[in-house]
Amino acid sequence: MIKEKKEKRITMRLSDSDYEYLGVVAYMAGMTVSQYLRTVLNASIAAVKVQEQKGVVNIEDIKTILHHKL
Repeated sequence: MIKEKKEKRITMRLSDSDYEYLGVVAYMAGMTVSQYLRTVLNASIAAVKVQEQKGVVNIEDIKTILHHKL
């Protein structure tokens, strides 16, 4: 497996209660909260890559839209 250099960080603000629920879900999956979130993110990224390869999503169009919103 090739490891890409990771330069981006994500910070989330959750209420104590929501974090506890997230901890329960992660525990049920046999993971830490960080591992669980990474798994969800990886699945989402992989899904959009598949959709891009199938021609369903044009990533450049989305990048343009996001760039104009920022």
